[in-house]
Amino acid sequence: MSSETRQRLVTIITDRVLSGAARTINISDLATAAGISRQAFHRYYSDLKPYANGTRPATELLDQDFLTSKDLLSKAQLRITELTNQLNNVEHLHAIQLRRTVDQHITSLMNNDLAIFEADSIRSASEKQSLVIADYVAQIQALKTQLAQTELRKQTPVEDSLAQVLYFEPKLNTAYQQFQTSHDIKAYEAHKDREMLKIAHKINALHPSDVELVIYIDKYISQFSNFKHKFREHHGTPLCVVRAPVYDLTELQATFLDYITSPCRIALHVPQCESSAAAAAQRAFFVRNVPAEVLNAADHADHFYLRKGIEQVTYFLVRSGE
Repeated sequence: MSSETRQRLVTIITDRVLSGAARTINISDLATAAGISRQAFHRYYSDLKPYANGTRPATELLDQDFLTSKDLLSKAQLRITELTNQLNNVEHLHAIQLRRTVDQHITSLMNNDLAIFEADSIRSASEKQSLVIADYVAQIQALKTQLAQTELRKQTPVEDSLAQVLYFEPKLNTAYQQFQTSHDIKAYEAHKDREMLKIAHKINALHPSDVELVIYIDKYISQFSNFKHKFREHHGTPLCVVRAPVYDLTELQATFLDYITSPCRIALHVPQCESSAAAAAQRAFFVRNVPAEVLNAADHADHFYLRKGIEQVTYFLVRSGE
């Protein structure tokens, strides 16, 4: 055991602990700093262990130390200066981060203001476009009305005494062709509903003050052209004659009649055959590409009857060859 070694150990402990550099000192680090082994420390200087691990105050070693108060104050001042520098660095970094955060916040607010301004501009432009579109729609509707009235005048019979008759048919040839490849009956029905809706819009565009709506329930047992001949010399109220391959009264109401806004008298005309064999014979002459599901629905058509809005229901027998 050497007094010089002990002095080195005491100096290291008081220097580090009292200067604030560390609250405790690892024994291995302490022994290494003093130039001895850990075993030698435990054997000869174990009484210093409580001061190293902080269980006893290092100030008790001052009586045994050669350090003066001036030395301690100097070391403490150095530690204070070191901590002050660290604090200044932290405050500087904090100021930079705060400035950056404020700038980002201001930029975000500016972006929000710009976004609000752009949104107002877009909304204003959209409102102007909506007004322009509404004006165009009104002009188109007026042109449709003029076109429908022109067609009405074109179809006026030569004799002034004859009433005006307009004929409407859904265009289903494309639906028939698509069904041949897809066999999708729902797609066919959707196509038919759209066509019936188009007819309703055309009738509404006429704005008739007094018109009779004649609906021919087409069961594909008689050609529509034969039915049209009945009105070649029609006198009296103007007519709109519509071919409707619809076999349920509720469906007819939902897909067509509910969309008729013009006041009119509605009459249904339903063709009949004497037997299923007669119906099949009729279809053999002119029916092409019509889905079997449609023909089956026609054979099992709903019984059409008088109801609100329908003032006449006429069943008539189809003769062979008609």
